[in-house]
Amino acid sequence: MDILTITDEAKQYILDLCEEKGAIGISVDAIKGGCSGLQFKFNLENEHIEEERLEIAENRYFYIKKTALLFVMGSRLDHKKTAISSMLVFLNTKTSKQCGCGKSFV
Repeated sequence: MDILTITDEAKQYILDLCEEKGAIGISVDAIKGGCSGLQFKFNLENEHIEEERLEIAENRYFYIKKTALLFVMGSRLDHKKTAISSMLVFLNTKTSKQCGCGKSFV
């Protein structure tokens, strides 16, 4: 089983963002916050970090920090675009509940 499935749309979003910002990848962390207790935090990375690493394309990576690993295992990372926002979202995460806005979880 793969740690995480990344959709083609999410891969392209990550590649475009890294190219635009001069980064080698994006990392995800699970931090305290939001109305449900925890939320995912994405960061651009300019150098390799010692975390779980998935290669998106040559020299472009998605890093999963240890604090987020259990929450994203077996999930699917997708890119969601609306008229007013564009973001990465996890589908089927191992969370027990999610807030109404969808940005935090327990």
